[in-house]
Amino acid sequence: MLEDAMQASLPKLVKGVRVAELGQGNESMRILGIRWLEAGDAAEEKRGMAGEEGDFAHFEIAVAYRSRPPAHPSRGLRGRSRNAHLLIEFSTMGGIMFPVWVEVTGILAAARMRIQLTPNPPFLGLATLTLLGQPKVNVSCVPITKNFLNIMDVPVLNRFLQSSIDSAIGMYVAPRSLTLDLNALLTGREKMDTEAVGVVVVRVIRAAGFKDGDGGKKWLSGPMRRGDPYVTVGWGKWGKGMWSTRYA
Repeated sequence: MLEDAMQASLPKLVKGVRVAELGQGNESMRILGIRWLEAGDAAEEKRGMAGEEGDFAHFEIAVAYRSRPPAHPSRGLRGRSRNAHLLIEFSTMGGIMFPVWVEVTGILAAARMRIQLTPNPPFLGLATLTLLGQPKVNVSCVPITKNFLNIMDVPVLNRFLQSSIDSAIGMYVAPRSLTLDLNALLTGREKMDTEAVGVVVVRVIRAAGFKDGDGGKKWLSGPMRRGDPYVTVGWGKWGKGMWSTRYA
């Protein structure tokens, strides 16, 4: 979702973007408070959450996160990885990769949750979460390759990422919500059969002129700059991509 939000507002010099790494670090998020809410009739829409059948627990929760400054700043990214972080790679003209280390410095959010209670382990079913207002998320950007600062200076990059994160999180602000299957997340999901609507057969007869996929990663040593060519097959409707896959 964050990649989609960033892709929609990239500057002309940047051709693509992806989140290469996402880590939560070892700094815990603090729970500021929990307030129990009257369940009422869960089958009816209430507090921005659609109605569902079953026994539910309703509560309101406020959380906060603040990054911890590294004990030894000279250790660089290794010390910063103790906090929540992202590694974002921007693809520029000419296939050059522009890596940016994004550290999450603070989060302040409030949400209402509804958790379905079940009689069998893990005793939890569906969980519906809706955010109460736009959460405050602060990030700090550090370009790893200093030679490419002319593409996006740090203040502009900070504002760009901040706006993209706010846009992605805004998809779950009330009255919109996010539903998670806690039972499947905690115990695993059984293999399910897929009902095929149709089959698309793609036959690649010949391909030539592929560039090294990792050639733009100048911070890697020569033997490590290797990348496998691939073909992306997409399915679109009215000019908007709906589904795609990648074949090596």
